[in-house]
Amino acid sequence: SPWLTTVAASTHKVNEKQLVLGDGQTFVGASTTATLPALTPMVMSESAVAAGQTAANARLCAPGSLDPAKVTGKLVVCIRGVIARIDKSWAVRMAGGVGMVLINPAPMGEAGDLHYVPSVHLENTALAPVTTYVTTDAAPTGKIVALTSPSGTVAPAVAQFSSRGPSTTTGGDILKPDLAAPGVDVLAAVTPYNHHDRNYDLLSGTSMAAPHVAGIAAALRAAHPDWSPMAVKSALMTTGRDMAMGTTSPFAQGAGNVQPAMAVNPLLVADSGIVDWVGYLKGAGVLDPASSPTIPAITGTELNQASIASGSVVGSLEVKRTFTNVSGSAQTFAFSAAVPGFDVTASPATLTVAAGAKATVTLTFTRTDAALRQYATGSVTWSAAS
Repeated sequence: SPWLTTVAASTHKVNEKQLVLGDGQTFVGASTTATLPALTPMVMSESAVAAGQTAANARLCAPGSLDPAKVTGKLVVCIRGVIARIDKSWAVRMAGGVGMVLINPAPMGEAGDLHYVPSVHLENTALAPVTTYVTTDAAPTGKIVALTSPSGTVAPAVAQFSSRGPSTTTGGDILKPDLAAPGVDVLAAVTPYNHHDRNYDLLSGTSMAAPHVAGIAAALRAAHPDWSPMAVKSALMTTGRDMAMGTTSPFAQGAGNVQPAMAVNPLLVADSGIVDWVGYLKGAGVLDPASSPTIPAITGTELNQASIASGSVVGSLEVKRTFTNVSGSAQTFAFSAAVPGFDVTASPATLTVAAGAKATVTLTFTRTDAALRQYATGSVTWSAAS
């Protein structure tokens, strides 16, 4: 759906603490709660099953599944899944537990929720060693403490749970996601009835990242009432920035993390509207080619977007983009490109565009040594003269 803005979720700050086991092992994970500074008896939740409950429910720390006689005063190890994360710490608290270690059963990323007892959320790599220690030590103990030195984790980074491209339904001819925004440990208003009477909580998800972009889009429309939704989308994409670590692939971050202050004045936008979308839907076989006979069918690659994608390039690819100067004054732009494995040219290579005017550029991507049957990624840049 090229008329939608698809948003990846990124981290925006690092909230971490470490679990220290009685045998000296340490594990760093996400945490926004208070510490549990003294070594505290530990128990695996599945070993503390309440009467009438199942070990499977206790393993997940489902509310009501833990036996207070086995949990009171202890640091409880819960496994992520099925039950909302904060409901797990609520279950620990209701059973008398004083802390929680939440561990992923598979690589899922970590979240620093506002838990109801001191808690730390660990990745799945901690599952085996923590389980082994707690189940084999005669008197297992642990504590949750602040880091004594930085862990090396930096932000922003694309969240583990954020869906990755390429877009298979378009044959790879439309880049998804479009961009990224903060979506991990976001302070948000919540409904008290299913948040144990809280009015606010820390939430994570692309469901948190998308509202950031919706709000930014509203602000941009207030600043530029004449901009279309696709002009707003283009402004956000062309002013995005790469992530700080390891997730700079366009299939993870799209055009990058949003920078609202820069998006207010992007200089150029790539706009589109209903005619473009009807042509695309005809090209995709969704609309009858005979409908709207004056509108030619086009591919996703040909859509006038602030990104360029093609799922199949044999030798070379020629693409046109039309840009609108929204800066309020005449501008001259110089072209440059960096797409490893491809030679990229632009005609014209220099754009001089009057205020409010449009200019069309033909971009040609010619393969040099790019690997076959693999995506090549890079950037095309138009730089305004200073």
